[in-house]
Amino acid sequence: MAIKTKGVHHMAFLSRDMDETVRFYTDVMNFPVVVTLQLPDPDPFPGAVPGDLGGAKHYFFDIGNGDRLAFFWCPKDELAPNFAKLCAGKHIAFAMEPAAD
Repeated sequence: MAIKTKGVHHMAFLSRDMDETVRFYTDVMNFPVVVTLQLPDPDPFPGAVPGDLGGAKHYFFDIGNGDRLAFFWCPKDELAPNFAKLCAGKHIAFAMEPAAD
């Protein structure tokens, strides 16, 4: 069975300062924030990545044409120093066709 995508839904990266990230992407680039997700505390995914993701936020910006740019922000300073090198928080997500019943 072939997987059918509708393109890229979003690409995600880490932000060290979400206020600065929001200011830049909304004020300079004119990309509005369209979705903000907040992870519960305590960390809902313990051990999935180094550090504690409890209370982390995932912000999505509309960059046009139905495409999104997203950033993770973690409120705790408990992330491992090599968190970004491990590619934690960086990903690409594809928009998918609904699964057939």
